[in-house]
Order: sequence, then C-alpha cells, then structure tokens
Amino acid sequence: MAFGNMLTITDVAERLNVERHKASDLMKTMPCFVMPGTRTKRVLEKDFDAWVDAHTLMPGAGTRKQRKKDKPEPEFDPHYFEPDGRVKRRRNGG
Repeated sequence: MAFGNMLTITDVAERLNVERHKASDLMKTMPCFVMPGTRTKRVLEKDFDAWVDAHTLMPGAGTRKQRKKDKPEPEFDPHYFEPDGRVKRRRNGG
C-alpha cells in the first residue's frame, strides 16, 4: 500500500515555522496516524496541505482585533452628543 509523502512532527514544525511542541498540538487537529511499530505521528502531505488551506484566513480577513481596529470611528450628531461621544445632558428649556 503506497502512502505518498508522510510528514513527521519535525517536518510540520518546519513547514509551519513553529516549535515542535506547537506542531504536536496542531497535529491533534489534523488527520494523523501512527505507523505500526513506531510511536511517532505522521500526516500525509496532501492531508496536511488540505488542512492548511482549510485553516488559513482569506486575504484581507484579518483577526477580530484587526477588523475592530480598522473600523472607522462613529460620527456623532453634535446636537445630541458631546465631542467625546457622551450623550449631552438634558437642560431645561433646551
């Protein structure tokens, strides 16, 4: 039975540019298997590529914090709001 290219934890760490312990944690979410007679996890290269494609953000999507940071500041109606965004206090006759 031909498997194709199989990647070990070290290979995954090098491709993702992370440390081995982080690669090991990530491999828990990948379709891995253990070869009979060994203790090391392995993942097929095509499965690894599919996993990376599925877990990569679309260009321009950014993280939630980045999207929030890029959001324009709201504009406030000066009749109802102070310049700092607080609601104006009600005054009698006005």
